[in-house]
Amino acid sequence: MKALLAILFLFVNGSVGYGQSNKEIIHLLLNEPDEEFDVLFCDKSWESHLAFATILTVDSGYVMYYRTSNLKTTPRHTYCRATSIDGIHWDKPDICLFEYDGSKDNNIISNRIEGVSVDYVNGTYWMLSDRTYDKKNKAHREVVAYKSTDGITFERYDKFHVPFYCDSQNEIMWDSTSNTFKIYLRSWNKSRGRLRTYHHSHQNYRTVSLLEIPTLDYKLPVGENASFKMGKTKPPTISQELPIVIKNNSKTEDFDIYCAYVNKYREDLYIAYPINYYHTDNIKRGGKIDNDGYGTIGFWTSNDGRQFEEIKRDYITNGSNWMETCIGHIETEEKFIHYYIPFNNTHAEKHRQNTIRARIHYKKKRH
Repeated sequence: MKALLAILFLFVNGSVGYGQSNKEIIHLLLNEPDEEFDVLFCDKSWESHLAFATILTVDSGYVMYYRTSNLKTTPRHTYCRATSIDGIHWDKPDICLFEYDGSKDNNIISNRIEGVSVDYVNGTYWMLSDRTYDKKNKAHREVVAYKSTDGITFERYDKFHVPFYCDSQNEIMWDSTSNTFKIYLRSWNKSRGRLRTYHHSHQNYRTVSLLEIPTLDYKLPVGENASFKMGKTKPPTISQELPIVIKNNSKTEDFDIYCAYVNKYREDLYIAYPINYYHTDNIKRGGKIDNDGYGTIGFWTSNDGRQFEEIKRDYITNGSNWMETCIGHIETEEKFIHYYIPFNNTHAEKHRQNTIRARIHYKKKRH
């Protein structure tokens, strides 16, 4: 009986589990981090730069999937796997699955997929990819799913298909509150504001739409009224088929919402860290590079993962020309660890070597 009362006392006083209110978490995360440092580097011959990372909690440790590029494979992009026991020190164990430069001693899981995000649900890894490459290295622009039991070898899950041009990093997240997969996808929306003059998209701008389904046994019907298409021979973009959940609502600033990066913290607290893509002039307007610009990270909140409110426009601005949040975070009783990827290059410039950085917020200030 005493043991039961002790457990109840600890639970009520917030010492068991995480026990922090939504307002406290939001306030904590809006402050500058207590620590920030690089945790993953381009230190392998197949890594020229890093991008599109996902962090998962798996059993008693953590797994990271990230994209890198190299010069010795076609396609150039590969996806790699790293592991950690504390979220700070990351290892790149050899998987011996993919041959690079005559050896399989590497952590590459594939070079036939792109725009990847991953979730781990009850012992199964679900991977989302926005394009796949065939044996002729032709890119098929569509959103497809892959399934794995070990997180290394993935097989195509043919019951899921989104035949749209979504591009970049779309997100798959299993939500145990609603018992649904929340899939955040790139979509396009027609601008109604005179101030929005996106040169490369003819008054259409990037937004984030939500596909919410109880199972991945689902195929989204092809749309017929896309407001923007990437080309005559390419699939349509998502325009009106799904509800838009994050978009530029500013009446004075021109920028796209590039990706969603939604994190779930509590049953009724979701925070998105989207890229705000601010455009610079294209070649037709005297610029040096078409479809160019710089990106910052925003801060949006939601109580259901369906309707989001912008809290802070430029949440992270550290002087980098481009930056993106990693999907997923780590929470312990002591702290939150988030990750983001800064780039020295702008959107259209050649990528340079970079790092993945950790931002740590301690729940109780350390002295």
